[in-house]
Amino acid sequence: MIISNQKIQAVARDLGNRLAIRFANNLEAGGVNTVTYAQDTNGGQLIYLSAGGTVTESNPVILVYLQQVPMVSNDIFGNPELAYCPSTSSLSYELNSAGAPIPTQADIDTVLFELFPFGISFKLAPIANGTAVTQASATASLVAPTASLDNLYWPTKGA
Repeated sequence: MIISNQKIQAVARDLGNRLAIRFANNLEAGGVNTVTYAQDTNGGQLIYLSAGGTVTESNPVILVYLQQVPMVSNDIFGNPELAYCPSTSSLSYELNSAGAPIPTQADIDTVLFELFPFGISFKLAPIANGTAVTQASATASLVAPTASLDNLYWPTKGA
């Protein structure tokens, strides 16, 4: 099966570049200042934002996970397809023992500010204290996100 993930890669590059500029000189204690990229086995794009590139438990890490959504119908050969656009996004970060985010709220808000204009479905999925921010822990936290928002103006929504 051939799946095109060029659009989601372009979105990830654009968002990552914007965040790299925003956080380039973030010298705030506990603030993120490094952007790294990864890709899952299905073509989903992961953007890790961390303090000095340290992506471990109890350190400020924000994970933006971008994925394409399946199309309503299959291609002309009957194979499943991923939509060129729209996509879904999720934002995950570890909580401390008091239930507050380990990254600063200002850093989380900055990521949200840059993410929302892309007009994609969004889920906020914090990760329990004592669990490192990884693709696996983020996927597990998506089972019960604290917020789940859909763009109201997707052209195929409700069709």
